Amino acid sequence: MSRHRVFKDNDILTLASIPATSVLIEALIPRKLTTVSFLESIKDLDIIKYSFTATILTPLYLDIVRKSIEGNNIDVSKYVYEAINNIVTNPFIRTNTALGYLLLSIPLTYSLIKCSLTLSQKEITCLDNVRKCVGKVTIDLLKRSRAKSFYSTLRMLRPSYTDVFVGIIPDINYSGNIELSLFEVLTYSAYMDLIAKELIDGYPLTFITLKKLRSLCSEINVKCLLDLSRVHDELIANVLDSEGLKLRGLTYMRIIQDLVNNCLKHEYLRERIKSLLRNEKLNLGTISDILANSIMLHLILKFIEERVS
Repeated sequence: MSRHRVFKDNDILTLASIPATSVLIEALIPRKLTTVSFLESIKDLDIIKYSFTATILTPLYLDIVRKSIEGNNIDVSKYVYEAINNIVTNPFIRTNTALGYLLLSIPLTYSLIKCSLTLSQKEITCLDNVRKCVGKVTIDLLKRSRAKSFYSTLRMLRPSYTDVFVGIIPDINYSGNIELSLFEVLTYSAYMDLIAKELIDGYPLTFITLKKLRSLCSEINVKCLLDLSRVHDELIANVLDSEGLKLRGLTYMRIIQDLVNNCLKHEYLRERIKSLLRNEKLNLGTISDILANSIMLHLILKFIEERVS
């Protein structure tokens, strides 16, 4: 029998703060080879902008948590659009800090809360059960979400790697009415977009990374952040980052992966490779999005397992 849980007001505030803060926690990880890493910036991104991002996102996640508890559906595309609009119009940010993370974490946050209301205490401590449940809820959310607001988000940001969708879905400049669901757009994009594939396939990398995180960190603290810099390196070495792939090409990214693998084997090469990647202004943001999503998953599950009965 599933044991239904009741979330108090303080629980709801805590649950909403976790996804909002996780994007900042990931940016605080020191010694990363690329992306924002504590006091090290990349391109137009720095830790101050992620600090403001976390604050801006808290009310949005609070609404998502409440809607999940109440059993009300959400349109993921609309929430992503609202969040990005709030981020890029904020005078202390004015740039995209979280698109990939929002696409991952909004449906995962909603799904985790919904699944926690039906899974038993024993079931929710089994990651296979959790992944199966959140994967099913996420697909349902994506099918109910319309792609129109997602296209509006892309037009607002105009990232250089999304000028044209290859395949049967419309280019982002298409001016007609877009009747597709977000699920359809992501499905057709998943062949070369890691965020889309992660959502459609039920968060495989997020859960794999979670297991690694759990083996290293009993708590998210300073020591844990130091350990997570290596997890970030391992993701770069083993996973093709979508932004890097689209902007630099497959051959370039394979060379980067070889360099990072050498860095993992020979610590004395770290600073040299790190300097090279940062001079190249290579921002492997998709990798950081996956890691931030795993941190969020870890913290929400830990909260539910320990404090909610």
